[in-house]
Amino acid sequence: MKSLRPSLLFSVPFLLFSTLLLGNVYFVSPQGNDNNPGTQNAPFQSWQRAHDKTQPGDTVWVRGGVYPITHGNTRGVNMVGHNGTPQKKICFWAWPGENPVLDCSGMTGSGSLYGLYFENDWWHLKGLEIRGVPMNTTANTYPDGFWGEDCENDIFENLNIHHNQGRGFGIYDASRNNLVLNCDFHHNYDFKTPDAPGGHADGGGFLYLAEGMSGNIMRGCRAWANSDDGFDFWESNSGVTIEHCWSFRNGYVPDTNTEAGNGSGFKMGQNSSGAHLLHHCLSFENRVQGFDDNLAGTPQQWYNNSAFNNGSHNFRVVAPVAHILRNNIAFPDNNSLDGAVKQDNNAWNLAFSVNSNDFLSIESTGADAPRKADGSLPDLHFLQLANNSDLIDGGANVGLPFSGNAPDLGAVENAENQGAYPQSFSPHGPGGGGFTYVPSISPHDPNHIFLNCDMGGVYRSQDGAQSWQMQHYQNMVSHVKGKVQFTSDPNILY
Repeated sequence: MKSLRPSLLFSVPFLLFSTLLLGNVYFVSPQGNDNNPGTQNAPFQSWQRAHDKTQPGDTVWVRGGVYPITHGNTRGVNMVGHNGTPQKKICFWAWPGENPVLDCSGMTGSGSLYGLYFENDWWHLKGLEIRGVPMNTTANTYPDGFWGEDCENDIFENLNIHHNQGRGFGIYDASRNNLVLNCDFHHNYDFKTPDAPGGHADGGGFLYLAEGMSGNIMRGCRAWANSDDGFDFWESNSGVTIEHCWSFRNGYVPDTNTEAGNGSGFKMGQNSSGAHLLHHCLSFENRVQGFDDNLAGTPQQWYNNSAFNNGSHNFRVVAPVAHILRNNIAFPDNNSLDGAVKQDNNAWNLAFSVNSNDFLSIESTGADAPRKADGSLPDLHFLQLANNSDLIDGGANVGLPFSGNAPDLGAVENAENQGAYPQSFSPHGPGGGGFTYVPSISPHDPNHIFLNCDMGGVYRSQDGAQSWQMQHYQNMVSHVKGKVQFTSDPNILY
């Protein structure tokens, strides 16, 4: 091991992660210029220019403000052909505390328009807002706020995609191992569609996935006030995990009670292969269905979900397929389930009579409230089990973490059980015999964590300790036991 004299160790910024570990750092600002070098003092002006400069390990900081798209191309921003690597992801992040908005309402192209078209691997998009993609023709050409195709190992976090004249968010085709985390899709309305106005603007989903595309997850997302469905997984022939998501008030002309599209909260078909796992999700006040199989042809697992006050059915399965439904709540019990469904330990299968007294609240006010500072869903009492409810510990163990003596029924744990020790654990951090010590958590982003290990490496996580990448000390100038220090500038670490 190389050693450094103490005078050098304390007088030189010996770990400039922006160049040694994270690659280059670029900045974008509405007040910038694409002829600039992209530094903090001379930023780029467009998202496109910043994207086109990226190489593996680079970080792009997008400053707050509105970025108008006014050109005639079909893709507002075309993010294609700049892959990261497992060790060097490319980060395209909103500057902490600021809100960058891609305003696509000025797009003049014809045909199917995309606000942000994405076809890259090993990226992390975070904190971006996309709005206003128009439908400039009336020939059933459907715009998308965000369209991801053939993308792998990406994270899409805290995206806010809304008021587009088509679908909000979609990932398609040969895409695998993608995490859609804490995103909002709302107020999307295709009022110009001639065959069925309002019938093609879903909030978001994975659609037309090819077979064998495993590892796609949608977690902590919301879809509301979309004219068609909230979440749609049409013809996704690979299984997707949907967890802790909310879908509500879909199927209407946004912010009215006027009928528009199909109006399902979660539409889980149609497909011929690929078993989706849907758990701990809320679907409420949608115009027609809460949870809908939509003729899905492969058995799926629906566990610990809550459906409330959806117009026709809270849970509907029409295909003669052995979907498995366990630990779910329907209030009221207006389900329509094919006889092939394997259903047990749901509120309607047990000797429970679900009523309003089982919940702290049945008022959904605040479901569309701003997210918490860490990007997670707002705290509500809505459909949270009351302390005297028979639904507490009423479920069966389906292999998912739970608190208490047994899983509660429904999507929301009883308050007294929340925070208790989980009944199961899974590894999330580095291992292999080394002792992990000295964590460093970024004050700018709590998901950005470093852990130093006495085996000669430091581990970095950008997703709140869900996954780790090893950064070897041979690439740094430091003692093995040096602690990562964050500074007031989120781009510089020591």
